[in-house]
Amino acid sequence: MSSFLRGERVPLSTDGIQGRAVANLGANKLAPRFIGPFKISKVIDDAYTLDIPTAMRLLSTFYVGRLKPYVPAPIPAPEAERPRPARNPSRPAADADVESARALAPQVRASPGVARRTRAHEAASSSRAAPAPTGSEQSPQLQNARAQAQRGS
Repeated sequence: MSSFLRGERVPLSTDGIQGRAVANLGANKLAPRFIGPFKISKVIDDAYTLDIPTAMRLLSTFYVGRLKPYVPAPIPAPEAERPRPARNPSRPAADADVESARALAPQVRASPGVARRTRAHEAASSSRAAPAPTGSEQSPQLQNARAQAQRGS
């Protein structure tokens, strides 16, 4: 078994603790396995007295087997701003601005399951969707072209 010193912080196992004392998220499998960390205020052989808030309504002395060493989560250091690549003197600055704009622009890609539509598909679907215009609705150029085609055949 581990031994802890007075003043150390330790998490407490939730085994045997009623659900109302632990922030339960609605299901036991979602409940935390350890709560805390709590500061050790007193050491009595294998029993440790913890500074537990009175709102939790728990006894404050626990066996060493219910505690584990506390390891604080490491906080990642902020990433340093990446240095910008040096511009190539042989290329004009305008090209570099265009490249940076392309890099910042969102990439639009069709999903694999979606077939791309071509102009032929759009024309075919639009001709199916709308009925053909009658003679009075057609443009004069279209009427002349049809009349010439009928005379020639």
